[in-house]
Amino acid sequence: APGEKEKYAIHPEGKKLLYLGGLYRLRPGEPCAEFVILTRPASESVAFLHDRMPVILPEERIHDWLNPELPLSDLLTATEKRMQFRTA
Repeated sequence: APGEKEKYAIHPEGKKLLYLGGLYRLRPGEPCAEFVILTRPASESVAFLHDRMPVILPEERIHDWLNPELPLSDLLTATEKRMQFRTA
C-alpha cells in the first residue's frame, strides 16, 4: 500500500546469528538493568535502509567484548560490515 514502509531482516553475510554490542548498568535498588545497543555508521550493504546500524560483533570476538582490558576502539574496528538482507 502507498506510504507503507518495507520491513527488512538483516544478518551478517553467511551467518544466522547476530551478536550486538551494547552496554548495561545495574542501579542499586532497581529491579532491572538499564541497557543500550551501540550504533555505528551503516555499512555500504545496508546504507540504502538507514544511515546507522547496530554494532554487530563477529562471533569469534564476543568474549573479547566482555574483556575490560581490551580497548573499545579495537573491538569497534572488528565489527561485521558485510550484511545480507531480505524483505521480512
